[in-house]
Amino acid sequence: MFRRIYRVFGVLSALLGAVPLLKATAFPANTKAEVKTIEREASTNPHQPNLSPDVEEVVATCEPPNNGAGPLWCYGAPLLVREGSTVFASIMETGEGVPPLCNTRWRLYRRTASGWSKVCQADGFREREPCPLVLSGPNELLLSINPSVEPPGTKYGRCDPHLLQFDTRRPEAPSAAVHPKWSGNPRFTDHS
Repeated sequence: MFRRIYRVFGVLSALLGAVPLLKATAFPANTKAEVKTIEREASTNPHQPNLSPDVEEVVATCEPPNNGAGPLWCYGAPLLVREGSTVFASIMETGEGVPPLCNTRWRLYRRTASGWSKVCQADGFREREPCPLVLSGPNELLLSINPSVEPPGTKYGRCDPHLLQFDTRRPEAPSAAVHPKWSGNPRFTDHS
């Protein structure tokens, strides 16, 4: 079984005044050659800043969920956010023996000066895809979730998309669940 390892790279950008940036990516365990490839590609493109990895850390691992999605399935949505010197990451976990499609759960990790730690996670494996993060204001972190409301193993069943609100100073539990008001009676599934 192929395991992907989440790696976080802190990079410096001359265009942004040497402000540390974070780039998340998933690589096979033999990452050294791929890291060098990223550096070489970045330095030969005249339209990109010259970036180089500053930090390489394993945050968490994730077994393939075999449900049509993967750890970076939502590559257009953020799984990493930074507030000051603290970084948060949303990383999926596949439930052992839980049938697809909704067989993963979200895990919220925080990086402080002392390193990475898991601060919160869903109780059950009810998600199909990764759960994006956003900072919506000072000390306010939102996690977008879409848990199934059907029995495990149900394919394309009903789901309940909503947001979990966290206080970044105390992220060990969500402070609120925010359910959007939808017009009409839309049917949301595991791929909504």
